[in-house]
Amino acid sequence: MKKIVLIFLLSCIVSCTNVAAPGFVEAPLLGVWYLKDTDRPGLVFSQIAYIHGGKKCEISMEFNVYGNYSVDYWINTWKVEDGLLISTIEDSSVPYMQKGELIVDAIMKLTQDELIVLMEETSDYRPEIEHHLKLNGEDPNLLCSIVERNLALYHRRTKK
Repeated sequence: MKKIVLIFLLSCIVSCTNVAAPGFVEAPLLGVWYLKDTDRPGLVFSQIAYIHGGKKCEISMEFNVYGNYSVDYWINTWKVEDGLLISTIEDSSVPYMQKGELIVDAIMKLTQDELIVLMEETSDYRPEIEHHLKLNGEDPNLLCSIVERNLALYHRRTKK
């Protein structure tokens, strides 16, 4: 009987403990993710690449209800700390995201195929839940090279 109680207690402790080895949380993030923004009218979606070593690249496309479209690019660094996904802007094609700005999202769910985060609340942006789906088989390095090339073209055009 003591063995059964001991096994039960150990299994409860193991299942209730949220301590992960370094890299445990980051590993499922690696790869390319799809995000559809449902908070704005029109069609807005992104592909986001997380690369080992902390590089994050994003392409965001918006097709608005007036027939206009835009494509935006970001290169960030990322890390996971205390259940938070922390991104630092390194380069961006949008004026409202400047180098050094932080994006802090609370990880609500992370599996090999699904990432759900609660975006941080800022003075001009209310919190929003984002639901990402993994695009298995996509090359995150290819996405980053596309982002880098397009940001270089953007900077040449804008002399930024």
